Amino acid sequence: MSADGTNELTVPPDTEVTFDFQAADHTVVTDNTINADPININNGNGEHDAVPLGQKKVVTIKGDNGGEISYHCGIHGTFMNGIIHIS
Repeated sequence: MSADGTNELTVPPDTEVTFDFQAADHTVVTDNTINADPININNGNGEHDAVPLGQKKVVTIKGDNGGEISYHCGIHGTFMNGIIHIS
């Protein structure tokens, strides 16, 4: 995730995606899905559940072709967001 706009990624179903937290502590919470399973890293809650700076978390993207997962950081808010397209 970056603080300078929406990150977008397109992957096939069942792809492992690595969230690499290099800039700060973060969590990930799903905002909306279209034909996809939500992702959630450390419950998407506040700083007490954050993934520490420098750690990585791997999630498997589940869904159908044409699916979509929109997400944001549970600590830093919706300005730090992304969309994963499934294709």
